[in-house]
Amino acid sequence: MMLTSVSKMSADALDYIASFTFANKLFMNHAFPQCDSKSALIEALKKGGDRWSVLLSVQPLALFTLRTSNATAIVEHFSPESSDVIATAISGLRDHLIKRKVQEIEVNASENFAEPLSRSGFEKRNTLLRFGGSVVQTNIMPILPLSNPTEHDIPALVKLMQESYARKKEKSVADPSIERKLHDIMTGIKGTFLPESSFISKAADKIVSACLITLTGNRTANIEAMFTHPLYRARGLATIEITMSMNRLQRKEITVLNVWLEETDEVARRLFEKLGFKKDLRIVQMSMRVR
Repeated sequence: MMLTSVSKMSADALDYIASFTFANKLFMNHAFPQCDSKSALIEALKKGGDRWSVLLSVQPLALFTLRTSNATAIVEHFSPESSDVIATAISGLRDHLIKRKVQEIEVNASENFAEPLSRSGFEKRNTLLRFGGSVVQTNIMPILPLSNPTEHDIPALVKLMQESYARKKEKSVADPSIERKLHDIMTGIKGTFLPESSFISKAADKIVSACLITLTGNRTANIEAMFTHPLYRARGLATIEITMSMNRLQRKEITVLNVWLEETDEVARRLFEKLGFKKDLRIVQMSMRVR
């Protein structure tokens, strides 16, 4: 079994990968919302070939993105050839990752793959919900100075994010790689970053709230990160930043704005429901210790 990238696939193998991937509608809506045909998916895979990993046996078994954070391998956008091959794919992937001194594997997958992953030794960590809203123009008055973030703001954003989630015991927040995650957003690795549609709020020249937007399709964008300092919550900062972002997105003819939220985050869910967003997708986060 071999782990490789899409960029090294033959035309026939790429066509095979595109066939089983395009048939997975939940996966397509999550990872390739802009692709409405198999040919469009093939072009998108070619364009981002180095980003996408493939597990190969006699034929491709699974498509996914893979990144490592300390001793954890994070598998996102996981799309197996079928649910029947999940155990085989995970076993092969685990063997490769152990060689890289990985101690834990995290997989973000469609909900219909949760049970097969459980049978392969994974435990459910979390459920994420995607909310989508139509981009509309709204008149609103900021209550704090707003500006567009740049890479120079990353250190301040890292500190703000750590302070914003200080009460949570999630590894993803306490992890030192949080700076890398923000860097990935703002340098386009998570999708084309839209600085002019992203906003930060400042008080006494200190960033106290942020909303970071990426382009995910021809007419779709995503809120990749949104956080507010505890002392500045319940003041409408998030609502203002989201509204300002949508005003800018409409100028770019973006029609849909999406955001992923934890199922248990009632505050955020109420905020987006109040703004007219509707729940349309669900994925599960699974994890497994490999050592």
